[in-house]
Order: sequence, then structure tokens, then C-alpha cells
Amino acid sequence: PFLVPVLAYAAGDHGSTFAGNPMVCNAACAVFDIISQPSFLASVEAKGERLRAGLRKISNPHVKEVRGVGLLCGMQLDVPAGPVVNAAREMGVLAITAGSGDVVRLVPPLVVSDAEIDKCVEVLGKAVAQLQ
Repeated sequence: PFLVPVLAYAAGDHGSTFAGNPMVCNAACAVFDIISQPSFLASVEAKGERLRAGLRKISNPHVKEVRGVGLLCGMQLDVPAGPVVNAAREMGVLAITAGSGDVVRLVPPLVVSDAEIDKCVEVLGKAVAQLQ
């Protein structure tokens, strides 16, 4: 015979801040309404291109490639990226390493401003300049 598992939870035993409660579902619907608008998606793509274009202008022999889609962006170096990530963090920009540890990965929020993108590029330029 086919056995159906029985949950051993009683009402109130299991909860989650991010579970499918009405408030979270309403917030998810509101976010989807915004991000599905063509103008919002076009804005994200334009911001991503601004970020990549700015990073490509960083004149440093350690920068080998800048790549990405939308606002997901990576700057590949020919040295470990950790020192650049650490220097950028000290100057107020959060980034992480990726790949084999030689990529500075940027994942800014979709609502990032042009001024914040420009500041990020400026900081990363200074951080990369600290490489020996």
C-alpha cells in the first residue's frame, strides 16, 4: 500500500519570517509589478552598462576583463582579487571575490543611482591602483 507521510507539527510549531504569509505575498506581488515594467528593466540594463563602461575605463594592467549582465558585474584581474575587495570595503564599497579568486564581483541593488555607480567606479579605480 502507498503510505502518506504525516507531519509531526501542531498548529504554531513551525513559523518563518519569510514564509508565505499575507504580508510577504503582498510585498512579492508589489515587487513583481515594479520589476516587470519595461522601463524599470531598461533602467537596470542602462545602469549595468554604465557600471561596466566605467570599470573598463580603469587603466591598470592588472584588469584583464570586465563582464556582466544587467547589474551583475565582474572585473577579472591577473592577481588575486581579495586585496582589491578589502580596499574597496575600507572605502565604502561592498564587493566579493568570484571565479578562481581573481574576479571582483559586484551585485548592486536594482535601485542603485548613477551617482552611486560613479562612486563605486572611483573607489574600485583607487583600490586597483594599490596593487603592486
